[in-house]
Amino acid sequence: MRALAADATPAIPRLAFHGVAVRRGDREVLRGVSLEIARGEIFGLLGPNGAGKSTLFAILAGLLRPDEGRFLLDGVEIAPGARRLRSAAGIVFQEPGLDGKLTAEENLRLAGALHRVPRRELRGRVAELLDEAGLSERAREPVERLSGGMRRRLELARGRIHRPALLVMDEPTSGLDAAAFRAFWARVAAVRRDAGTTVVLTTHRPDEAERCDRLAVLARGEIVACDTPEALRARVAGDLVVIEADEPEAVAAEVTRRLGLAAHVRADGVHVEHEGAHALVPRLVEAFPAGRLRSISLRRPTLADAYLAITGEALEETATGSPEAGHPERSVSAGAEPRSRGTPTATATSTSTATSTSTSTSTSTSTATSTATSTRSPEAGRPERSVSAGAETRSRGTPTPTPRTLPLAYDLATIAVLARRDLVRFFRQPSRLAGALGQPVIFWLVIGSGFGETFRMPGSTVPYLAYFFPGVVLMVVLFASIFTTASVIEDRHRGFLQSVLAAPGSRGALVVGKTLGSAAVALTQAALFVALAPLAGFPYLTIRWPLLLAALALCAIALAALGFAVAWGVDNVQGYHAIQMTLLVPLWVVSGAMFPAPSGGGPLATVMHANPVAYAVSAARRAFGGAAAPGALPGSAARDLAVCALFAAGALALAALATRRSPRS
Repeated sequence: MRALAADATPAIPRLAFHGVAVRRGDREVLRGVSLEIARGEIFGLLGPNGAGKSTLFAILAGLLRPDEGRFLLDGVEIAPGARRLRSAAGIVFQEPGLDGKLTAEENLRLAGALHRVPRRELRGRVAELLDEAGLSERAREPVERLSGGMRRRLELARGRIHRPALLVMDEPTSGLDAAAFRAFWARVAAVRRDAGTTVVLTTHRPDEAERCDRLAVLARGEIVACDTPEALRARVAGDLVVIEADEPEAVAAEVTRRLGLAAHVRADGVHVEHEGAHALVPRLVEAFPAGRLRSISLRRPTLADAYLAITGEALEETATGSPEAGHPERSVSAGAEPRSRGTPTATATSTSTATSTSTSTSTSTSTATSTATSTRSPEAGRPERSVSAGAETRSRGTPTPTPRTLPLAYDLATIAVLARRDLVRFFRQPSRLAGALGQPVIFWLVIGSGFGETFRMPGSTVPYLAYFFPGVVLMVVLFASIFTTASVIEDRHRGFLQSVLAAPGSRGALVVGKTLGSAAVALTQAALFVALAPLAGFPYLTIRWPLLLAALALCAIALAALGFAVAWGVDNVQGYHAIQMTLLVPLWVVSGAMFPAPSGGGPLATVMHANPVAYAVSAARRAFGGAAAPGALPGSAARDLAVCALFAAGALALAALATRRSPRS
């Protein structure tokens, strides 16, 4: 039941946008979309794939900037995708953007950190949401072990971790069975009822759309209607007769030719809309030979029928199997008249035709009567409605305005969260730990021993294994950076990246966080190998650790940032590795890792002196062997580090520039 607004003063909408347009070349994906969404309202964007609803969701989630449009949050104009909107909104994606390697509890903590939920509150908030989602006993299990319904509940919990005033969901019940569907919507109803949260969702499901207070009907990038579900269904002039037949196209054509009625072929049969639907059933039975029609049923219009009537296009339907959802067919007495549009009772007549052995046709009609009121509990059907379309929710627990957080605080939180996540994932994969030490050791011993028989450093008695050791350390950094940064592609495919982009942190913070995380993993792997330094003749006490750490860290940051820039624009891991191997392996080969630069000059010496990785190798050699270490480039350690620092800064700038465009999907 809808209550009238308490006063005549129009409430300020929670969210409003005007004239939103998105173009892809000559094609208009969105055409001047304008909407106002009230506080505490559950608002649906209804349309099939390609209608533009997912594009609009991406704009609201901060993933896409429109070509045109004005946006207002609580009456204040904001830029599309502004940090203020991303901090105020909770985003629930169609495919859960959870990290499967982390536990359910860790995923919620990660989301809370991205939104700067105070630590003293976060522990209790995580426990509360896990309990609401029925996941308290599975809190410390990796998410990859949870069922689809559990992940969907966890995704909703994650979107609510910071108590957002606005919840934006994209096809939130996609793939859920009937029980999970009902449970999910029971939780959404409770969130709106208890906290006054405004909910915006995209859907192509009529049963899900029925649970909204208002719906915007999207077709071909435009809003062609906006009203309550009841009002939209009322646009269908009469009840619907659904005919099941083996040749639906032919039957539809004959219905139009013989009876002069419009007939449409849909997934469940031939649909004929008619005000006197009960009277039409006998006419259809008489018009077709016995056995031509398998069944005839009569039902009230659904939102799928309304969408067809309004747009002339079909709306894909996905049934949940829930008898409470939507308007299922119901059998009634053959003589009953269709009830008026305003009554809550849904009716349907089911008539089957059969052919006897003689020329006569026998018609059997099964009759039964059932009624369903439109007043439903939130758990069973549409959530309780407490406001009119434009009135403000008068409910308890309305979210208090979130204190303003400095942008830098969000960025620092994003950097810390992403860097720590990469390290946690690394240490939870024993195979990576074993490979991090085993592969470089084998490479060092095999290649070093082979070269040691034929290669001698001019003017030096240093064994080749000792000469080769710093080069292998840099090789570990290079390959670890390549493989770790490939996670950008995996994160995008698994949805995690979009959840970070929808959080309040900037894209620059994303670059720095992922780069530092990859660099930290690379340094960890290098440290495992450096532990073998005494075997190469380098006692720990003789190593210049600050110089070594600085050189390795700067090189790792540079290589990880370059990897990020490549991964951002590549859509598969195989292509990424092919590009990286082509670009970076030659840098290592001509870096002095395996042989020193020619002393007499020439093209190879010129290439090596222009290679920034060569300066990292040179600094590592000085760290292990002193200022005059064999194979170090002419100059000083300070010069080596300065070149490495310029290399890292340039790579970070390139990665930040790459994020100005949308990532490849």
